[in-house]
Amino acid sequence: MKQLTAFVLLFVLLYNPPFPVLPINLTYIVYLVGILYFLFKRRCVLLNTEVNIFLWFLLVVLWGCIITIVKGAYDFNMLGISRFFTGWLSSMAIVSLLNSRNKMLNVYLIVKFIVIASSIQSIIILLTFIYDPAKEFLLLLFRNMPELELEKITNLSLMRGLGWTYVQFADFAIVQGMGLFSLISLQFMDVATILNKKKYFSIFLLLHIIAGILIARTFLFLIILSVGYYFYLRSTNLKSLGMKFFIGVRIMFVVILLSIFTYNLAVQYFSKETVDWMFEAFKNYSDNGTLQTDSTEELKEYWHLPNNIFTLIFGDGRFVDDVNFNYAKSDSAYIIGIYYWGLIGSILYYTFIYKLYYYSRSQFSDTIMRSLLLVFFATIILYNVKGIFSGLVYFCLFLEASLVNKSKNILSNGYNSIIHI
Repeated sequence: MKQLTAFVLLFVLLYNPPFPVLPINLTYIVYLVGILYFLFKRRCVLLNTEVNIFLWFLLVVLWGCIITIVKGAYDFNMLGISRFFTGWLSSMAIVSLLNSRNKMLNVYLIVKFIVIASSIQSIIILLTFIYDPAKEFLLLLFRNMPELELEKITNLSLMRGLGWTYVQFADFAIVQGMGLFSLISLQFMDVATILNKKKYFSIFLLLHIIAGILIARTFLFLIILSVGYYFYLRSTNLKSLGMKFFIGVRIMFVVILLSIFTYNLAVQYFSKETVDWMFEAFKNYSDNGTLQTDSTEELKEYWHLPNNIFTLIFGDGRFVDDVNFNYAKSDSAYIIGIYYWGLIGSILYYTFIYKLYYYSRSQFSDTIMRSLLLVFFATIILYNVKGIFSGLVYFCLFLEASLVNKSKNILSNGYNSIIHI
């Protein structure tokens, strides 16, 4: 029962699913659980590693507050960094429910939960895409969204997939990509699970790929990255270059067959509009020799720096303008960050993300977990070129999964090497 509760909390934390029957957002309930756990079970105790991360978080927030107050904007969005603290406390509560004194078992359960959650979303995507009543029911769950945003999602759902989450399309594809990377990692973990069997792994892999492509073309990039990730893990224990080359050729052969199968499946079961949108880059390459798409053209418009040197260095403390529109006129986290808190704030912000990644990765000595956290970090850094995704909660989950036994020992044996706040 505890593990089931932990999974439900994790699912809500990762996907923020709409549930209009309740008067508040589901994630607020998860945040409340995390706060209560920290107050009454952890007794406000932080380990040294957690203190270091918390101090970096406060530094970033302090800079954001100073800039937005000095500029008179009073816009405290800060690229959503405030969600780190609530997500962090929620991660503590989730990990505590796993109730295992084996660090790697805790970590394995988190990885498995991420895969199960992304698989459930993949099934929802496919079901709502091919079965209109299911899509209409899902859209009904979005009825609390702003009217213009709901209208946009409804129109795009005619040729794209939807999941049970307020986060849709490209950002949603990144979350599903984290599930894909986790699925691959399970193949190399020394545990007995149905997901480790090749037959079932192939089914889940295909499920993630088809559903992911339906969400956003960004997922094509994640597929390429996942191929490289799989090859790296597969060849880690191989010393012979010949064997590595053989494995690489075999993987590429499987990828080509999988791509052909996916394309034929799309042509057979999806509308022409959906197929043209999914494979727009390849269609354009066939027609005019370029891989340009509408998204790549929009990306060029996203990248523009402020002319004001003060804004460039310190920012204007604004995430939205006076009419509640994107102040930076860009979807790129890097550009939005420069307009919000300048180069100084952006350096602090991404240093904080790196620190959280570094502290999480330093808890592990095995190649699989260190590689998984690295591919998470690389995905975040690369995706922020065109969108906003911090992915902080993933590092929090794995960090807490590795620290949970230390916190238990401290609570039962004393307060050495900790801070009590």
